[in-house]
Amino acid sequence: MLALSVLIIWRLLYEVSAYSWLVLIPLLVACTAGSYLGVVQSRQAYLDAALTQDTWLRKWLKGRAYAMFTSVVFGFTATLFIGYKALVVTGGEFVLLSLFFAGSVVVYCRQINTLHPHVNARYLPTMSASITLVIAGSISALLYGFYVANETIPGELRNAGFSQIWDFKVHSLPQGTGLIAKFMELFVTIDAIELYAVVHGSTLTSLVAPLYLINSVAVAYVIVRFAAAISEFLRSLFMSKVVQNEQQ
Repeated sequence: MLALSVLIIWRLLYEVSAYSWLVLIPLLVACTAGSYLGVVQSRQAYLDAALTQDTWLRKWLKGRAYAMFTSVVFGFTATLFIGYKALVVTGGEFVLLSLFFAGSVVVYCRQINTLHPHVNARYLPTMSASITLVIAGSISALLYGFYVANETIPGELRNAGFSQIWDFKVHSLPQGTGLIAKFMELFVTIDAIELYAVVHGSTLTSLVAPLYLINSVAVAYVIVRFAAAISEFLRSLFMSKVVQNEQQ
């Protein structure tokens, strides 16, 4: 609900202010921090097992730089992608993507509870996220692929060139200003390439199926990992609160 509220506010402010991107910062922080917590713990557990106790490498190999880099890259990309989808989706797709997110949160929390008695605590977030990605990601990719494959293509685009399709996609995006609008246009270009391949399927038959597959898997992957990262961030906050209360 918190993530949905942030995205609704973002959508309302996007056309009003060039600083609407500030609304996405809580999601960016939560996603990046949640991803970092999972990666750094498993990375440190791996290094503890791989390195001897007295090696000088322990001073340098902490696993933090790798975890920070991958988490920042994913957090930034995923937040922009989710923000873009919040601007352009309508009706059925909005409901479908919301269900993917909610379902991924449920599966992740379920895996945390199921694996907790059996898995080392430092591997718990990463292993839970991986299983969630397999279960929720597979279902989400199949359903989203089916939905996209059955979308109706507007009649005026059936013989359109790439520039016309790109213009159509740009006009379907709310008019934003500032640097954030340029980032949104990058995703518009990706959507336009996919739609162009679908519209010209008779001449680009070999590209249509792979593009559908790549698009469905990418959307499912980002949403599921995004949900898992935010869930881990909130779980860590809750656990830290519990520990503080127990110490008082």
